[in-house]
Amino acid sequence: MRYNKNSGYGQIVGQLPFTGSGKVFAVGDSGTVNRDMLQDLFDVDVDGVVRFFADVDSAIGACTANAGDVIFVMPGHTETISAASGITCDVAGVSIIGLGNGSDKPVFTFGTSNAASVVVSADNVKILNIRGLAAIDGLTKPFDVTGDQCSFDVEWWDGSSTVEAATVFKLNGANNFDLKYKHLGYTNGDASVKPVSVIGCSNGKIDIDGYGLVSTSWVNFNTTASSNISVRGRLYTQGITDFSRDVVDTVSGSKWDAVLFDASFGGNVSGGSAAALASDDVSALNTATGTVFSITKVVTQSAIVSGGLDLSGVSSGTLQVVDMYVQNGSTAADSVGHGATMIAYTNNSFGSGSFWTAAQAKLSANANVGGFNATTWTSGTILETGKKFSIKAIGEDFTTAGTMKVTLILRRLSDGATIAAA
Repeated sequence: MRYNKNSGYGQIVGQLPFTGSGKVFAVGDSGTVNRDMLQDLFDVDVDGVVRFFADVDSAIGACTANAGDVIFVMPGHTETISAASGITCDVAGVSIIGLGNGSDKPVFTFGTSNAASVVVSADNVKILNIRGLAAIDGLTKPFDVTGDQCSFDVEWWDGSSTVEAATVFKLNGANNFDLKYKHLGYTNGDASVKPVSVIGCSNGKIDIDGYGLVSTSWVNFNTTASSNISVRGRLYTQGITDFSRDVVDTVSGSKWDAVLFDASFGGNVSGGSAAALASDDVSALNTATGTVFSITKVVTQSAIVSGGLDLSGVSSGTLQVVDMYVQNGSTAADSVGHGATMIAYTNNSFGSGSFWTAAQAKLSANANVGGFNATTWTSGTILETGKKFSIKAIGEDFTTAGTMKVTLILRRLSDGATIAAA
């Protein structure tokens, strides 16, 4: 029986976005499910144009340039590409769309010659939902792209750890491209060099999800400098934790930017032609040289005696005192003869004298005493690495049972320097 075009082919076309004057073609090999039905639905049209083909290259040959023609490649379809230009996309404005999910995606297997390739020489070509598979080691350019304004959504599988592509996408003078690319390689491979090779291109976007081991970089600018190339995605490079093989400009002079999650490093990285890729972890900035922090200790007044009382543990780096504040409680600090003085000091190897003093009279109930109103104050005192802050009484010991809060405001003079209250 003949399948009804109104309920079959006509219904399929009716569900598609309007393609202008474009025609719809179908590709399916001998193993395509319901192939006989599809051949009936996509038989020769009134123009005498065949609509159903066994391979993609033949379907491209039936297309008209810039008419909006669409080629649907059936789920489970497979093609073996054995030589350079095994498929040539030389008709502008054609969309090649694979149907199926996961293992049902159409598969292009590249073998026999490591020059086996799909050539995209025409402009405005779109290739979506296709899987490429390596069947020979050292493939040099399975997708060889020179056309402008082309779009791709391709998944690549290396055949094994000894059957890999050196380069998968070679973008050579291909301007205004949009590449979405997933690479499933092997962490013990030895032939993958630069899966995405960019040569003399302008205005391109790369969205990459790569897993395996590459010897140069996942995205490599080489031969001729490129400009305005943006790279986004997620990469895992076995054994490389410094993101040095994510994006590399071998030729130098290319203009590019990248925002990536490097899974082998375990964090977000970003950079570009003006600044090398670097971790986006800003936590280190919180303890960088020049940052300011504070420590606070609550002390009992009667503990401030001539023998001294530690305010802190030892420092892990060099620090500078920005200021020191004492907030007294509701009990005025006092001593037997009313002549005690509170001093703050360090145990530095050099300059261990006091840097802050407050006579007893200043430590009245609820008093606030800082550097601005202390009896004496040495601004900018340095605390050496491995040293600490202390307070003590001179003249006589304090005897009252009230409490006071002592706060030190500190600036780091070395990265990561810190100290804790005692």
